[in-house]
Amino acid sequence: MLDKFWESLGEDLAKRWVEHLFGPAGLFWLGGALLALIQGWAQSWVEAFLNLSTWLQGAVALLAIAEVVGSAQVVRLFVFPLLRLLEGYWRKPLSKLSQHLTDRLATRWEKRRERARALKKKQLNGESLSLQETQELTDLETWVH
Repeated sequence: MLDKFWESLGEDLAKRWVEHLFGPAGLFWLGGALLALIQGWAQSWVEAFLNLSTWLQGAVALLAIAEVVGSAQVVRLFVFPLLRLLEGYWRKPLSKLSQHLTDRLATRWEKRRERARALKKKQLNGESLSLQETQELTDLETWVH
């Protein structure tokens, strides 16, 4: 009975290690390590690592794994607040800036919409549009849609 418990616990831990090591954080650190090796920046580090005893190499490997898992946890901690910031849900000190940017975009959108209406009205009244006006109307209609 206890053997089954330890076996399932080991499988669950193995799945989590695989998720962390081959997840975004693990691939980021692996890419950085490969870049350092390709560029020759890590030659002295590799030589120093190979000169360590087996126990110290294991400890360094465990520290590297802890770094990958820790960075994954830090990123996971900041994803939601950063996403909210990028979406524009800003708190008190930045809310006035957010309102200013929103108003500026609304004004720009309204100007473009009015220009598109004027060109479309001119076109519907039977007046011919110049090539530049036709291109501008096409661009504005594409932008609006």
